[in-house]
Amino acid sequence: METESNIPTAQRYAIIGRGARVGSMFLALVAGILHIAMLWQQPLSLDVVLEAGRGVLLLLLAMGLMGTARLSLILAISFGATSLFTIGSASDTTRWLSMVEVALIILAMSALLLSTTTEPDAP
Repeated sequence: METESNIPTAQRYAIIGRGARVGSMFLALVAGILHIAMLWQQPLSLDVVLEAGRGVLLLLLAMGLMGTARLSLILAISFGATSLFTIGSASDTTRWLSMVEVALIILAMSALLLSTTTEPDAP
């Protein structure tokens, strides 16, 4: 059984990167479900339907984050960055949802950075 000191540094970064990717997938899934659940919590209006559509896109991003491509990480970061514009002006009911999306940005960015540092150069 390998101890922590026997694991090479590149492999440690790869393990942390996979964990960050799974964490960002989980946060995208939770945020998507919560956006869709707002349909039952608030009166039906155009804004609520648009938030539900945002939730559907987050669910699709969560499925993409289950893979290994970097595109899903970049899309998750850029899609979550739109919540940065509304985090200060959001109501109390959606402020915590914006904070979940900020945590998604942080985890996805760390997974993206760790995946670029551990990937070997192509011949």
